[in-house]
Amino acid sequence: MANLTPLWKHQQRAVDFARSKPGSMLAMEMGTGKSLCAVHLTALWEATRILILCPKSVTGVWKREFEKHAPGMFEVCILNKGTVKQKADQAKLHLSVAQVKNRPAIFVINYESAWREPFAKWAQFEANFDLAIFDESHKIKSHKGKASRFCTSLNNITRKLCLTGTPMPHSPGDIFAQYRTISPEIFGTNWYRFRNHYAHMGGFQGKQILAWVNTDELQEKFKSHAFQVAKDDVLDLPEVRHIDIPIQLEPKTRRIYDKLNNEFYCWLEDHQDEVTVANALTKLLRLQQATSGFAKAESNGIVQIGEEKQSTLMDLIEGVDPSSPVVVFARFRQDLSVIKRVAESLGRVYGEVSGSRKDLTDHATMPEDVQVMGVQIQSGGVGIDLTRAHIAIYYSMGYSLGDYVQSLARLHRPGQDHPVAFFHLVASNTVDQQVYSALQSRQNVVAEILEIDPELKKNGMTVQMEGE
Repeated sequence: MANLTPLWKHQQRAVDFARSKPGSMLAMEMGTGKSLCAVHLTALWEATRILILCPKSVTGVWKREFEKHAPGMFEVCILNKGTVKQKADQAKLHLSVAQVKNRPAIFVINYESAWREPFAKWAQFEANFDLAIFDESHKIKSHKGKASRFCTSLNNITRKLCLTGTPMPHSPGDIFAQYRTISPEIFGTNWYRFRNHYAHMGGFQGKQILAWVNTDELQEKFKSHAFQVAKDDVLDLPEVRHIDIPIQLEPKTRRIYDKLNNEFYCWLEDHQDEVTVANALTKLLRLQQATSGFAKAESNGIVQIGEEKQSTLMDLIEGVDPSSPVVVFARFRQDLSVIKRVAESLGRVYGEVSGSRKDLTDHATMPEDVQVMGVQIQSGGVGIDLTRAHIAIYYSMGYSLGDYVQSLARLHRPGQDHPVAFFHLVASNTVDQQVYSALQSRQNVVAEILEIDPELKKNGMTVQMEGE
């Protein structure tokens, strides 16, 4: 296993815990490295046909994880484009290629596609998988859900592994369907039997759960097959981690983006309106707006054209325990509206630091009741202390290197007692990648992307544009 990335101490304990179990859960909070544990376990188990199910927003992450942590060891196929039939055909072709190369084959597909035909039948009866990994497994917590039932039906797979930072996001009952999938002998396969044993029923027609009982027994059974790690308890993590989350634009959004990029003009069929670009700087602005899922139309103003980043943000925040506050940095006012909508839909208390709002304490810190803080990068500068949070997500990026460095320092500064994880939502093959790369390289963003006057680079000039 010489090619594998070394494990941290808590990751090694997690691998040792799961290694001997046919079914187990790594209940490790975001940023503690559960995906690296999954890579190690896949190699240690010598799995040859691996199915990874996950939210659509993170399918692309897995290819990068295996290429980074186990280079050259696996053939990874990301099934995130086309119809379900096309995905099934692509999977079969990929399996043939992997067999010719004599390498283990990994198939990554989102939950909502996996249970549909013809992929479901192929996965259940033809593919002969020997390992199934259920990433963000709290997504299959509903015992009646089609995705959850499909995962349970994969009972011929030798080994199964759940990965989640929030195994019980709403109640102890959330664990039933996940364990039904990986270790049905623990809680059984009958929801009503489980509910009757662990819940006190009442209310309307006696069908409402009033309280959970026998919780010590439930917790003991849960721990028998779950390895838990909280960020607060992990002392050997690096101080700062930067994690890139690749976003795949849907075909409609991609067409609009490419039109603006290539022709400086696009007709929005859904809105019977047009978007025009006057010059190179405006083009850069419009392209970045498109990756955030909106466009500035000539007649109707700001209109929504996609939800790719929005759905990814929802998946990320849902995967964080509500007791851990999250900061979401963004450039545009429209982005902040999306962040607010996502937070409220998940039942999280939203706060904001922007040109129009300053939801801070008298000491310029994050209020104790705020669970999701949306911060406009240009407004989240000097003097603001966000060290109450140790997870931050960059929904969109500005062009100012100074603003970016200052935003990092809002969390990673004296007074921060925890390792900090920064997640960057980057739309693949778009200006997002160029902006992020330039900021990482500590370069002038506009000058690098547009390749304009070298004096601009030398003087460190930045450009502020509309919508900020």
